[in-house]
Amino acid sequence: MKKYIKICLLFWFSLFFIACAFTQAKDYEYTNLDIQADIKIDGTIDVTETYTANFLEKKHGIIRSIPLNYTVEDTDFHIDLDYIRVDWNKFSNYTENGEMNIKIWDPYVEVIWEKVYPIFYSVYWLVRNFAWMWYHELYWNLVWYDFDTNINKVRAEIRLPKKYNWFTESDFLITTDWKTKTVKEFEWAVDWSFGDKIVITYNKKLNAWEGITFAMKFPIDYFEFDHNRQASLLWHVGWWGSYSSSSSSSFLSNLFSDSDSLSSILTFIIIIVWMLLPSRWRSSSYSSGWSYSSDSWFSSGSSFSSGWFSHWWGWGWWGSKSW
Repeated sequence: MKKYIKICLLFWFSLFFIACAFTQAKDYEYTNLDIQADIKIDGTIDVTETYTANFLEKKHGIIRSIPLNYTVEDTDFHIDLDYIRVDWNKFSNYTENGEMNIKIWDPYVEVIWEKVYPIFYSVYWLVRNFAWMWYHELYWNLVWYDFDTNINKVRAEIRLPKKYNWFTESDFLITTDWKTKTVKEFEWAVDWSFGDKIVITYNKKLNAWEGITFAMKFPIDYFEFDHNRQASLLWHVGWWGSYSSSSSSSFLSNLFSDSDSLSSILTFIIIIVWMLLPSRWRSSSYSSGWSYSSDSWFSSGSSFSSGWFSHWWGWGWWGSKSW
């Protein structure tokens, strides 16, 4: 039975990868992505993402989508995102299906060739307090895994609220493929020698549906958190245990809000199959991921993906597409 279920899941995942491969955008690409992030002492981050797009066909613009809701092991939580602006461009922003969509376009103007889009926003709860684990943690998908076209070069500069000169390579995890996770395995550079900033460079092309996930830890007394605000962003606990009927209804509503989405349908099928498995199977199958352990200080995928389940749950238009 266990082997049969694994074969079925592998079949569905293979279909999804094939669909992704055939839907990669051919009409535009990003030649460069520059990320500038200023972390405040309370954990708020002011972010500027500057996308240099090359349109090979006439387009009106792009849509940048950012997820607002995540699941970490048995906990749902919400990201606060505010103060959105796109300088020198006409844009609108709206929330839909648990995402903040930043639509940068002019219905009366078409663009072709190179166009620069500097997107600014302020985000809270990418940095969280894990006091019981003796550290604070930043966990961030610098590039999410649902961009429908390639990005040829990425650079991120993460400026810290105060200097800290005691980082070591074990304080960082970074991955582009969920197989390699350390800075030694990273194909380009993570530079923490400045003390007051972290610089990440990736001069290799990221193909569509590839991303960069970055995590780092800080000492327990580094940030000055608003503990009430952090607690208010937790929604409920217990994917498989007891949780309120309102939470259950909200989960199903969010899942089916885009019922035509292939990823939503596949996710629902996976959830049902997983819930029907005996508990001993659930605890032994698909247990890989970044988790609490004596030799791994990071939380289980933290904000954006925890092992097998949350990684698959995270799919959707949480990247960019042209318009």
